[in-house]
Amino acid sequence: MKKNLFIVIEGVDGAGTTTQATLLAARIFENFKEAKILLTREPTGGKYGKQIRQMLKKGKSPKLLGDKFLNLFVKDRAEHLNYLKNIKSIIISDRHKHSTYAYQQAQGVSFEKIHLKHHNFTAPDLTVIIDIPINDAIRRMKGKKNKEMFDKHHRFLNDVRTFYLKLNKQLKEPIAVVDGLGTKEQVANRIWKKVKKLL
Repeated sequence: MKKNLFIVIEGVDGAGTTTQATLLAARIFENFKEAKILLTREPTGGKYGKQIRQMLKKGKSPKLLGDKFLNLFVKDRAEHLNYLKNIKSIIISDRHKHSTYAYQQAQGVSFEKIHLKHHNFTAPDLTVIIDIPINDAIRRMKGKKNKEMFDKHHRFLNDVRTFYLKLNKQLKEPIAVVDGLGTKEQVANRIWKKVKKLL
């Protein structure tokens, strides 16, 4: 078993990234008793991550402040990766740079500008994008108490999904797209088929 891996779980709001990251960590631990696993997320709880959360909470239009979001996410990500660099374990991140590529492109920031900001970041060993139709994503979020700015706009989320699905061709790194429909166990099984090849 590989002891050091960086795996990212991605997808639009409502795709179930947090649920699936948690289930994946549990499954690795269940199958490999010697595994050291760190579950993390972006944006982080650091100073830049907190600014992002506040902007998402208070914002009204998803099309505004794309450049500001980009800069804050990059600063937050740099701190996050700096913290992770000396940790020897299987790291599973609920979201990473791919969210920035998808959401900030949907906000109108160019792929080239986002890509330039990330040229110093090492690519994950595997990124799993959970793909789900936006109607299903919004239906799943109906019970969400503290909705953030991006959660509320159907057309915007549809754009985000489109940009996620382009990343497989745009980025020269391991990206797997899995069907996000079905039970959480069914989705977890699809993700496991992709991840276990690395272990």
